[in-house]
Amino acid sequence: MARVFRATDTRTGQVVALKVLKRKLATDPTYLRRFVFQLAQAVLNEQPPDPTVGRPDLPPQLCWVLLQALAKVPSHRPPSCSVFAQMLASCTTPFTA
Repeated sequence: MARVFRATDTRTGQVVALKVLKRKLATDPTYLRRFVFQLAQAVLNEQPPDPTVGRPDLPPQLCWVLLQALAKVPSHRPPSCSVFAQMLASCTTPFTA
């Protein structure tokens, strides 16, 4: 059986970074699977769970940004890392001492 590789673009690194960020924010693992193949199938085919399931204290706007960046359809994701960073920045409140 020949390997089939998907074409990647500059957003691939963005998706990986987002998955790491989301995993750090959530208290339970994103996908619980026993075998690597099942994990890969889940990442490719299933919608990501709502980040507030493990962290109900997360702001709704941050959850929306995370889910947008995890969209399965590339055109539904932020077009660049700088846009993604701006989206994340819009979710934060300035620190005042």
